[in-house]
Amino acid sequence: MGTHQYGRSYRIYISDGAVTPVFSPIGGEGSFSKKVSTDSVDFASKDDGKIKAQGWGQQSVTFSVQGKTVLPDTGLEKAYDVSNAAVPEIEIQVKDLVRNKVVWQGMVGVGNFSQDFPSNGAVTYSFDMSAVAAPTVDDMTPA
Repeated sequence: MGTHQYGRSYRIYISDGAVTPVFSPIGGEGSFSKKVSTDSVDFASKDDGKIKAQGWGQQSVTFSVQGKTVLPDTGLEKAYDVSNAAVPEIEIQVKDLVRNKVVWQGMVGVGNFSQDFPSNGAVTYSFDMSAVAAPTVDDMTPA
């Protein structure tokens, strides 16, 4: 029987945007979800009868991140700064900490940034990131 691996084994790291990037974890990351959506393409013609011919087209990849942290936090600050930039794009990595391996890396756009500042608690946040190009690493297989 293999070793169990939970979601906490995966962390998102965000680039500092330099030519030789340094990646920082996003502090207090509680959870993230990765969603891959694919457009359906209609290939049907009048000759196809009652069954519609269709296939799959381009994919979109979105990461939704939620967490809570004590400020300041380098990774969260970078995500916030990028979300407010004229071109809100940055490189990220998703690391499998058990296998010590980058399992997803690519350029993403950052948007839908939200923060809550409770009087007696950590800052909570959420934001979305969508791939703006094909990733350079895409190995998030359930292993």
